[in-house]
Amino acid sequence: MSKEFLLEIGTEEIPSRFIGPALEKMKELFAQLLASGRIASSGEIKTYGTPRRLVLYASELDERQADLSREVLGPPKKIAYDAEGRPTKAAMSPEYAASTSLRSSNRRKSWKATALCFVADSRARLRFTSATAT
Repeated sequence: MSKEFLLEIGTEEIPSRFIGPALEKMKELFAQLLASGRIASSGEIKTYGTPRRLVLYASELDERQADLSREVLGPPKKIAYDAEGRPTKAAMSPEYAASTSLRSSNRRKSWKATALCFVADSRARLRFTSATAT
């Protein structure tokens, strides 16, 4: 599901030579903000301006953030397990940070040694709703 987004900024009189660069920068910064917030835009982002108004319009923004899945590298295998093969406190620490179970951990070869590797999933937090500010 996608939503429209309109941002209108009322200003004092802006000299006409500053309007074009301001609109370009506003569009660039908005695209960076969407990328950092994991929000996709399938439509075009347009900007408009007059000496007293700057407007940004996005026709199709995703309603929710994209889910994020990342790998968390844990401790080396020789530190993560004791002599009997039981997990140590070092093995449990990344497990809580990644919100996974130790059974779902993998082993990954790093440049030093074989280490535990966990997958951390982050569910989307941001959700757009309609709002009007005056």
